[in-house]
Parts: sequence; C-alpha cells; structure tokens
Amino acid sequence: MKKLLFLTAVLFQIYFSNAQETGYFYGGLESNSQWLQTDEGINFLAPEDQFRANNYILLNYNLGKFTAGVQYESYLPSALLGYDPIFDNQNNVATYYFNYKDESLDITGGYFYEQFGSGLILRSWEDRQLGLNNAFKGLNINFDATKDLSLKAVFGKQRYGFEESEGTIQALDADLSLSGALNVESIDIQLGASYVGRNQDTNGVEAIPTTVGAYGGRLDFIIDNFYAGVEAIIKDPDVIANEGQIASNKLYDGTALQVNAGYAQKGLGINATFRRLENFSFFSDRLAEGNIFNQQVINYVPGLTKQQDYLLTNIYVYNPQPRLIIESFDQRAGEVGTQFDLYYTFKKGSALGGRYGTKLAMNFSYWEVTRA
Repeated sequence: MKKLLFLTAVLFQIYFSNAQETGYFYGGLESNSQWLQTDEGINFLAPEDQFRANNYILLNYNLGKFTAGVQYESYLPSALLGYDPIFDNQNNVATYYFNYKDESLDITGGYFYEQFGSGLILRSWEDRQLGLNNAFKGLNINFDATKDLSLKAVFGKQRYGFEESEGTIQALDADLSLSGALNVESIDIQLGASYVGRNQDTNGVEAIPTTVGAYGGRLDFIIDNFYAGVEAIIKDPDVIANEGQIASNKLYDGTALQVNAGYAQKGLGINATFRRLENFSFFSDRLAEGNIFNQQVINYVPGLTKQQDYLLTNIYVYNPQPRLIIESFDQRAGEVGTQFDLYYTFKKGSALGGRYGTKLAMNFSYWEVTRA
C-alpha cells in the first residue's frame, strides 16, 4: 500500500508541476465479484468464503516522450473461483513502470510486456479473465538500428502473484526487412532471430543446468496475393518437472516448428497452418512446469483449432499439449497437427449469392498427441 501511495504522489506532483505542458492522466477501474451458492444439481458445495472479488486500478501519466504507470490489484477476501490461490486475501501494487520512447528508441524499466515473433519463443501478456499476468520486471529495450533492422533486449524476472520468479530471463531478438535492405519491391521478405535464456540457481545440483536457452529463427514473405511463414525453435536440454517436483534427472531437449501459408483476394481467402511441438514447455522457474494456472510461462502456445475460439466454444475443445511426460501411466512427447481455412463470398445476384450475397466459411483441423 505504501508503494501505491508513493507512486501516486509522484505522479500527481509531476502533473501539477507541469500544468502548462501537454501531460495527461489516463487509466481505468475494473471490478469482478462472485457470490457462490450451493448447487446440488452439479454437486457443488459453497465454500466458507462465498463472496470473492478481483479488483484492478490502473493509472498512467504521459508527458511528451515519458510515460509512467502503476497497477493496484485487490483479491479480497479471496480471488474468483478458478484463479491461482496465491492471489487469495492479497492486495498491493502489482505492476509499475517508467517508459521513454522516441522515433528509434523505446526503453521501459519496471514491469513490461513483450513478444518475439509470433510469441512461440517469448510472449508476456495480461488476460484478467483467465487470471494471467506474466509481465517481466526489469529492463526492456527496443531499438530501430535502421529503417530495416529492429532490435529488442529483455532482462529481468517474471511476475508470480505479487512476487517474482526464481529464474532470471535474458533475451534478444532481431527483425530484418530483407526486401527493404536490398531495395526489392516485388516481394516482401522478413527475417527474424531470437534467443531466450533462463538462469536459475541449482542449489548445488551439478546434474541440473544453470542456464537453459531457446534459439529460434523465422522467415515471412508476401508475393502478390500469396503469403507464407515458417518459425523453428530449439531448446537446450533441461530436466522436466511435474507438480513442483523434478520427475527425472535426465535432461531432455525441445523443438518447435510452425508453418503458415495462404492466399487472399477479394471474395476468397485460404489459410493453412502446421505445427509440431516436442517438449516445448518453457517456464521462468523449472519447477513451475505442469502448474494448472499457467503461471510463470515464458512462451505462448495457443490451441489452433477453429473450435477453440470461434462458434463451437463448448464442443471439441482442444488445448495444446507441448509437454513431455514420462510417467508410467501417461507418456507424451508433445503434439503435431494442422488446420485449413477457406472463406468465399458468392456475389450478389448469382445463383448462390442471392439478393445480398452469401459468405461461406469452412474449416478442417486435425491434432494429435505424440507419444514418448
């Protein structure tokens, strides 16, 4: 609470001391509450703390090239049902930051969100509805070295409730517009390369690596109405964990491959995706692997089936399966699958278009868990 009062006082002092400048405040308030009751139909018994609430207060201040902000969160008396119990009966300043941004340089100190490429190797984001906020606390630098080359650097720990992860993350990313650098106008080619490393104390256990890195490259291009992209990542050998315990002292590496291709023109769109993951869970704490609340996750591995996020949200729900599991009762290595989308618009006045035109959308997807 003291942090919140101090930061708020600083922001107001900046605001009033620069009343003639263009600085301004902006932010928001969000509150979600539940009153849980017994439902015998689904065999649910109301807990003792029937009332639960999640509250968020966000305040930002901008003055020219400088921006500062703070987010205060309250989970009193308990967090909403389904959220990680680490939030229960907690309230405090959750995140804060100070940012400087000009035409070529963007620097953030404090808490920040970042993404490399598609997010397959690194993505931090906030989704309050899912109870996710895996912001990094440290330093984030974005630098446009030229009009065709941009660089990113990340250093810090990841948020875990109101605390921080055991592991420290250091990461680098580069994006190059090859077509721009070579003055080629007929094709748009983008190259990217990423490194993400986790450094964590092993408590004297020599069999466990102190630093585990992931290395990725990506290529995207557009030719007329065609587009395609490929991203490949390898992860250093590491131990695997389950429910906070190391499952084996043996080290296992990981890989990820994603390919997208498509064609688009007026009235027609085609898109295809292929992805293969093998032991590609990546967390800022090695013991966080397998936690059901997705806390301290470094990368972003969404379910890619259409049924996961559109129309049939309660039917054929698929969750991605990137983990390596070696338990005798359940052995998995990862997942592999593909999906295909087709969109077509029949013109107005045609036999199938009718008076207003008809839009057709088709999807096919197939995913399976690969066995260890």
